[in-house]
Amino acid sequence: MAGLGTGGTPATFTKNGYNFTYVAGGTQLTTSPVLTPPCATKGWTQASVNSLPMSVGGTGQRGFNIDNSGVITYSTNGTAPIAGSPVL
Repeated sequence: MAGLGTGGTPATFTKNGYNFTYVAGGTQLTTSPVLTPPCATKGWTQASVNSLPMSVGGTGQRGFNIDNSGVITYSTNGTAPIAGSPVL
């Protein structure tokens, strides 16, 4: 996943009218199982992905977020969900 983003540096890509932003963060792991391609570096302790419509009301209405907890949260106005946002 190194191509998606590393160490707090976000990486954004677009698909089906949504912008997806991936951010790896926390601490880079110092030990991990044997690395195999395409993984070139060890993973991170935290990561999150926001998915926001390119055009609110056009390509989508809700914004979404998922992090290490695996819980997906959303907003109803196309903005990035925040702490306390509804859970899917």
